[in-house]
Amino acid sequence: MDSTSLLYSLLEIRDDFDLTISICHLNHGVRGEEANRDEEFSRNTAKKLGIYFKSEKADMHGLAHKEKISKEAAGRKLRQDFFKRVSEEIGANKIALAHNYNDQVETLLMRIIRGTGLDGLKGIEYKSGAIIRPLLNITRKEIEEYIYKNNIQYVEDSTNLEIDYHRNKIRNVLLPLLREEYNPKIDTSIFNLSELAKLDGEFLEQYSKNIFREIAIKESNQISINIDQLNSLDKAIQNRIIRLAFDQFPKGLRDLSLENVEEIIQLKDLQSGKFIDNINEIRIRNSYGNFIFERNLNIHHNDIYISLKKGINNIHGEIILVEEVSEQINTKNSITIPKELIKTDLVIRTRKDGDKMRPLGLSGTKKLKDIFIDKKIDRLHRNKYLILADSENIYWIIDLLKSELTELKSKNDEYIKITKVNMED
Repeated sequence: MDSTSLLYSLLEIRDDFDLTISICHLNHGVRGEEANRDEEFSRNTAKKLGIYFKSEKADMHGLAHKEKISKEAAGRKLRQDFFKRVSEEIGANKIALAHNYNDQVETLLMRIIRGTGLDGLKGIEYKSGAIIRPLLNITRKEIEEYIYKNNIQYVEDSTNLEIDYHRNKIRNVLLPLLREEYNPKIDTSIFNLSELAKLDGEFLEQYSKNIFREIAIKESNQISINIDQLNSLDKAIQNRIIRLAFDQFPKGLRDLSLENVEEIIQLKDLQSGKFIDNINEIRIRNSYGNFIFERNLNIHHNDIYISLKKGINNIHGEIILVEEVSEQINTKNSITIPKELIKTDLVIRTRKDGDKMRPLGLSGTKKLKDIFIDKKIDRLHRNKYLILADSENIYWIIDLLKSELTELKSKNDEYIKITKVNMED
């Protein structure tokens, strides 16, 4: 009934708004002949109205079992995927769904029972991306009156009257009880709660986004947030900042719980280097006064030890150019080493215990471990730095620090020049 009333409502305004309307129907494969009847009814309605029609059969129970989710969640996922796919095929820019006022009330009760925050109380959105819900403030009673007044044919899903599904229990058992025993206007009270939550939630969300833009630093695979700046904010805003950080990554806020957020905030009291792993495939680290949110940690190099040859060397995607030159030329991305100083093959490797070098600008040697600590590079990221060395000396921590040996003059004006080639230059 809901979808049929939505269809005929859109047909009434089609000419005024120059709408092209299509009908999509997904057969979930759970009600046997009744499901086939519904599909045939939709096909015949489209044919009668001269409207494009697309249908498809799916296995809701199979998906629920495979992904270990509820039948309702499986059905919702199948519908969303189907509608999105068809809209792309036919070039539609809006997907109109028939959620109504009563659906909103039921959804809010479900969320309250399960446990939710202010954002959850906002309920179903009128508009979300390409999806629109024109009937969201129209009651089921008003929809029935519209159908009967206009003598519109429809078919009813018999499972709406069953109480096997959680939503149907709320619709057919809990809400009637609340209306009769506690508040005859409970639907209005719950719907108004949603509208108020939307107003407050939208303000807090925009305020938090403005703060996030000020204190969050985005890089290719990570986001950094200063802990002191985060601490200066109200707890409610702190929680939203953490959620906004997650929302920048592919899995977004999926399954992110309040417990997860609180665990992350408590990480600020632990020492640098401590981390929480694998929340939505994200690692969160306390790193020298910053929270680092990152994914794809496999970009860091595992143990590497590769001898360099003259010319171009491809070291795990990094291009290293080795040349013989007659003058000393040191730049941001290159060094020159007196040829007579090099006793064995030059190699590119990762760090190892006990490594020392003579840093440019400092007297004497220093452990690489201490250099990384001084540069505030935590141990989880130290292996991403490649080291240029021979058997006796470290000449360059690439992208971080050069050795003072690269400033020595050659007696014979013979140098080996090593350049890290930036492919974007």
